[in-house]
Amino acid sequence: MEKKAEKRRGNRRRGAKNNGDVDLAGPDSDQFVSNLIEKMKIATEEDRVFNKSRQPATAKLLLLPIVEQQLCRTDLMDIFLDNGILTVIKVKIKNLKLLFIFLKYYL
Repeated sequence: MEKKAEKRRGNRRRGAKNNGDVDLAGPDSDQFVSNLIEKMKIATEEDRVFNKSRQPATAKLLLLPIVEQQLCRTDLMDIFLDNGILTVIKVKIKNLKLLFIFLKYYL
């Protein structure tokens, strides 16, 4: 009876990799994701420079379809998190908050 209970508890453990998952990402995925995140950071900085000079900032918009397509891939989720995607998203959200504050007071 106790062995059955232990077995059931063992199946509920978090982080167990015994569920038959196959790594579909491949060996080059880590490099691809880190390059994509670096492109996102560069696009953010380019847009910041363009915004300061009152020019259209489209670098992030041009990169958006590629980023969106790759973020939807569940096999790359852990790789994105390991490479710091949350930091890049945080910067973008911060910029959006500033935009909303600006629009609130000037429209």
